[in-house]
Amino acid sequence: MKTLPDKIQEVLETAVWAPSGDNSQPWSFVIRGNIVSVHLDPNRDNPILNFKLSGTYIAHGALIENIVLAAPISGLSAEVRILPNPADPLCTAEITFKESLESIDPLATHIRNRHTNRKSYKNRLLDSQIATSFSESVYSITNTKLFIIKNKSAIRVVAGASATMEQVTLETPALRELFTSDILWTNEENRAGKQGLYIKTMELPLPAQFLMRHLTNPLVAKIANIIGFANIARLTNTRLYATAPMMGLITITKENPAAYIAAGRAIERVWLEAAGHGLAFHPVTGVLFLARSIEKGSAEGLLPHHFDRIREANAEIKNSFGASEEDIPAMLFRTGYAAPATARSFRQAPDIHA
Repeated sequence: MKTLPDKIQEVLETAVWAPSGDNSQPWSFVIRGNIVSVHLDPNRDNPILNFKLSGTYIAHGALIENIVLAAPISGLSAEVRILPNPADPLCTAEITFKESLESIDPLATHIRNRHTNRKSYKNRLLDSQIATSFSESVYSITNTKLFIIKNKSAIRVVAGASATMEQVTLETPALRELFTSDILWTNEENRAGKQGLYIKTMELPLPAQFLMRHLTNPLVAKIANIIGFANIARLTNTRLYATAPMMGLITITKENPAAYIAAGRAIERVWLEAAGHGLAFHPVTGVLFLARSIEKGSAEGLLPHHFDRIREANAEIKNSFGASEEDIPAMLFRTGYAAPATARSFRQAPDIHA
């Protein structure tokens, strides 16, 4: 018979299958009896794309939602206190576990199957009930909104705005170096749950894989610049993103850690709902984070001549979804039917401290 510590360990082993930027897994846990403190590691996310740790707080929101959903599978309930210590913003949650016969939310069964699919999506419309189920899945997450678009013209605009990220990344030395250094090139590294994006999950053609692997070489970088690789990547991804029959935007009303945690909980619920419908899912959020950095005057490492285009892309996304001036974009995604992803990223075992 499993003890309470065994059950808590089991919950955490499932919960860490939450999404995080570049599979950074920026969390650790402290267990004292039936109480688990969740802690944020500020050094495990891309600093340029992680304005005020917003991306990391979103990842923690997804993790926390997984804990709540996974607890009943192990016969537990999980009572969550978000940011329990005002003096320690790196402690994102305190979770009290109790033995329980609470029913299992169907979303919980998809936690370990949820993954990113960056392939082209099929030209197949989604049932209107799917958008309704997405909205219902986030109804309980306060201070967030979910916007959905299915109009092809609007999707093309958002696709082009989102793909600005690829061009900016490849043209910006600091971003390019961070991006290429985070790529995992072997299945062994990926299976070990190492931080970084496994190359096969990126669904790149072989010539693009070659360039990505050698972009740190000045000669290769020069050749890539001559052939306009950054612009080619933008156009290619615009077409790719536009294959989605549905795109969604999660917004928040305030810009603080609690709000970003809420956004993370919302995106995880939508993603799990999509997995339950057999849908592919792909967050395309980078340009939103760049826009927040520029707006708040924290754009170190970015190139000034990109600023206007990033602002325009952010505005195009908000306008296409009908978001108001007060709505702060937190997460953007595309979803639809697709062939299975070539690969998926694995996770390390939970980092637990007594």
